[in-house]
Amino acid sequence: MRKTIIIILIALLAVLFLYKKCSIDPQSREQLKRTTKICDGIFVETYSIFGQGALGTDLVADWLTDQKNFRMYIGTEDEGQGDPWWYQCLGDSVRVNHGQNKAESKTYKISDLHKMNNFNDD
Repeated sequence: MRKTIIIILIALLAVLFLYKKCSIDPQSREQLKRTTKICDGIFVETYSIFGQGALGTDLVADWLTDQKNFRMYIGTEDEGQGDPWWYQCLGDSVRVNHGQNKAESKTYKISDLHKMNNFNDD
């Protein structure tokens, strides 16, 4: 009887964990972790979207913003994987890279980002 109760509790915890893991919103902006200045007036806001606590590392989402006119979702990363997004200011542009080998790279003109006017705080 005791073993059955323990097995049921473990199964319920596993189901709860899987439900929580599957219901992650990668674009959530509920918990700001840090703000990093990239260029003059351009920042990256990093939000914690899933914290594993003592069991692992945090899953975070990066947003490129000027904090007045635009905020653009860049993507998510597992901070423990060591393959982060990184940003480079190139005068009137910002280059966004992902991975040590620059597997993903995209350049955004700052003036075009300002014209997007997609700043929202829903």
